[in-house]
Amino acid sequence: MFGHQHLCAEKPNISRSYKAKEIHVVYEDLAQKRAEWQNHLTDIRNRAQKLDQEVAERTVRYNLTKNPPSIYHVGDSVLSRIITTASRKQRTSVVDATILRRNTIKHTYRIRYLAENGTVKEKWLPVNDVTSTTIEQEEQRQQHSKTLAARGYFKHWPQNRREQRRNDQGSRRRRRTGQPCRNVLCWRGAARVCSFKKCLHCCKRSLHKCKNASHNMPYLSR
Repeated sequence: MFGHQHLCAEKPNISRSYKAKEIHVVYEDLAQKRAEWQNHLTDIRNRAQKLDQEVAERTVRYNLTKNPPSIYHVGDSVLSRIITTASRKQRTSVVDATILRRNTIKHTYRIRYLAENGTVKEKWLPVNDVTSTTIEQEEQRQQHSKTLAARGYFKHWPQNRREQRRNDQGSRRRRRTGQPCRNVLCWRGAARVCSFKKCLHCCKRSLHKCKNASHNMPYLSR
């Protein structure tokens, strides 16, 4: 009418449903391929990370064999380098310390020392910040480490946890009593019978007469 056509409702296109199914199938294929590709990339990353770790461990073993560090035991008296920061300035000090625990895989030691303000502190330090009290002892430790390196001690680094626990003997040793030794730099427990509530080693070094005869020197027990 008047040169215009009448608008009628279109018939439903049956082919649209089939196209939607085809598109859904295509998306499923793309999602599956994407998941496979992500798994493939994850495997490649894991293998690369494992190879990097093996190369790093091989480098560490080589350096440990060529330049072996000194080995310290729990209870040894050592000299430690402590770095403190005050007013944005670093200050380095050397203090007497006692080894409480050690980590043979990371070559770190937990020490107990007496700070300048009179407080007792504990801290983990690397082997670079720990040394013997005398030059002779340090030379003996270096010679012992070189002997172990020549025998292949560091070829199996890092050891497993069971090997570490076996090497860290005394790190979690139970004390005989619940009271620690009166000497703040001592890691041992106080003896059950002691006039000064100290361990056998510290009580003997104090040269005081104790009611426990085993804690006295021969000339004090007479």
